[in-house]
Amino acid sequence: MERSPASGKAVCLGGGTGVIPVARGLQAQGMAVAALVATTDDGRSTGLARRLFDIPAPGDLRQVIAAFASDPVVRDLLEYRLDTPVLPALTGAAFGNLVLGVLTKTTGSFEAAVHQLTRLAAATIEVVPLTTAQTTLCAELEDGTVVRGEVAVRQPGKAPIRSVFLDPAVAATERALQYVRTADLVTLGPGSLFTSVLACLAVGGVRAALAESSALRVALANTTTQPGQSDVLSLADQIERLLSASGGAIDVVLVNRIVPSPAVVARHQQAGRQLLQLTPADRDAFLARGVQVVEADLAEEEAPPRQLWQKEDAIRHAADKVGAALVALLKARSQR
Repeated sequence: MERSPASGKAVCLGGGTGVIPVARGLQAQGMAVAALVATTDDGRSTGLARRLFDIPAPGDLRQVIAAFASDPVVRDLLEYRLDTPVLPALTGAAFGNLVLGVLTKTTGSFEAAVHQLTRLAAATIEVVPLTTAQTTLCAELEDGTVVRGEVAVRQPGKAPIRSVFLDPAVAATERALQYVRTADLVTLGPGSLFTSVLACLAVGGVRAALAESSALRVALANTTTQPGQSDVLSLADQIERLLSASGGAIDVVLVNRIVPSPAVVARHQQAGRQLLQLTPADRDAFLARGVQVVEADLAEEEAPPRQLWQKEDAIRHAADKVGAALVALLKARSQR
């Protein structure tokens, strides 16, 4: 018997903030979800945990585990940020990052630590680090300069980014690659173009696994530009970057077509974030190259500002809309 798309397996690649609404929407549609999460951040709280425990970036993993924790006590524990005047270096540190560091030492493996914390939180999806190797995200800028570290890569005011790479080059875990190869649906993004989505594609083995997978491979385009990363990139430019980095291993690009309220748009514009929209000419150009670009109502129309820990806000994707749009794409594919 042919399996219903809504009962299949979905894999979501990206950073914590972008993965969560996609995974939540797909889970609500009845899919079994695995989040394969980037581990290259080196910001304050995550950077501190990396230095203390010599581990890959735990922050986005902690955020996803907490978002899907069945136990609210564990969820609040993971997201608690320390306020320690006696030890100011720890002020602002997410307790869950430290827990992942300690679990790495007690289990002997960062991958095992993430698995154990996912189990302890009774998370309702699988959460997997894309790689367990220590590496630094680097960017080559259009002026030839190379900057090192995710904080520097996303820093506003520098020359536009030409490309990103990992130093040293590292490979994805076999568990992560197996999820990609055996999924019914693989999503990329939304999220920070260079420091989340393209950082995932830079991990060794991911591009090949995408090419080998028989899954429907969908890239979710961002709703806005992002200061320091995609200020000068149109929506079509961003899609081009995704297609190039994936080696063309993307079947559909899913684009938001809804325009939020003027107040929401104005708030983001004041922060340097411009609304991204696909022009008819862009759509025709991609169609001529055999790339399917599908527009749907994906964004939240009214949303208060989020207070993110040293990260950029954005016009958010609505979980229910994203989940419905993705499952509709799966069903349409199964009926061909």
